[in-house]
Amino acid sequence: MTEKDYHFSAKHAKEWDQDDLEKYKIKVVPKTFQAFFGRRASGLLEGIYATASEVGRPDETNWNQYQPETLQFLAYALDNNLEEEKALDYAAALLSFTGYTAGPRHIGRRRKAQWLSCGVFMDVDYPLVVYRFRKIVLPVWWAPSLEIGTPEIIAQAIATRANQIESVKKDTVMPGILIVDGFPHFFKIPVATKLIGNIGQGMRPAKDTIVETYSPTPDDFDPVTDNMRNVNLRRSVIQSMLAFKQFVSD
Repeated sequence: MTEKDYHFSAKHAKEWDQDDLEKYKIKVVPKTFQAFFGRRASGLLEGIYATASEVGRPDETNWNQYQPETLQFLAYALDNNLEEEKALDYAAALLSFTGYTAGPRHIGRRRKAQWLSCGVFMDVDYPLVVYRFRKIVLPVWWAPSLEIGTPEIIAQAIATRANQIESVKKDTVMPGILIVDGFPHFFKIPVATKLIGNIGQGMRPAKDTIVETYSPTPDDFDPVTDNMRNVNLRRSVIQSMLAFKQFVSD
């Protein structure tokens, strides 16, 4: 079988599905907290971790003692109806609350770019990203399910790296966050220069790409009954967000 037998169709990043992962030999492997983050789930990592677990309903709490970032995060975290726009607002509040916008970093909304897919420049839509100056260091995506969103956040991460000048010089691992049912799911996506080239030419890669993922929700998670009002789930999300910062390099 020759390389020509593996030509695929050009697609927007948001159109990627499970078939595209198979075409480009991308495999997704769920990990435990310790395996994904390289550390055990521990107690209070930072002061805001304790704050988020202590705050209850507005009528039970002196809200004046908390910073605006905390109040904004909790306003969304305690909302049971997180459709796309609200979920992105929540994600932005969560990123700010857990320190992702410290220093020269800032959040961008509704940005567009292009990537080379099968010889055609196709659109890449960014609903939410974290910038360091003008460089995207973390794409964030929303989807109604993990099955739908996983290929899309992977495509976004690859496209992000493909659009960075230094990507032609070295391979890297791009972080990505996918929001589903109001909860973040974390991805470490290896982006090799050869993979970027394969997608650009519509060719099947010679090697597998192994994407690691971690979800801070239990396997039997029910978004109707198990939401961010649950203190233990809220703790798990914040602990994961704090640990994930180590992979968001400048």
